[in-house]
Amino acid sequence: MNKQKITLKEFELQLQMVQGMRQGQPVDLGSRRAILEQMVKQELLVQEAGKMGLDKKAELRSRIQEQITQYREELKARIAMEQSQLGQIEKAVRSRILIEELLAVKGKEYGITEKQVKGYYDDLKKKGQGGSLPPFEQVWARVRQQMVLDRVSDEAKEKNDVQV
Repeated sequence: MNKQKITLKEFELQLQMVQGMRQGQPVDLGSRRAILEQMVKQELLVQEAGKMGLDKKAELRSRIQEQITQYREELKARIAMEQSQLGQIEKAVRSRILIEELLAVKGKEYGITEKQVKGYYDDLKKKGQGGSLPPFEQVWARVRQQMVLDRVSDEAKEKNDVQV
């Protein structure tokens, strides 16, 4: 288009925006062509506006700058929120891995037997906490892990000043 080119990078960015609006669904060849055609039309219109001197008008330049500033601020806010979420994810992953390992180590240390697990399971059923518990054979490992978790938590509460 005259001397102005649409780069592959610009096209790919536009394509990513469209895919984002389509919630990640792939964009078929026909849609890709329509996107490129729209980009060409837009560039031609911008060039025509430039030929008419519209890009020199102070009022329009001010509006353009205001919108750019607004979009930048919105983007900065979204980036800050994403960084905050990333921090929470990092904390959650760290916590999960450390707790899994702690429970594995303590589980071996405690030497909880299948009979003890069965007793705990039966108590849950009697107390109504296991209203729709699956059969023992299906959940005994999770029940054992819960026993270990409860015991480790109780020991940690005893060692530390915890008020809930």
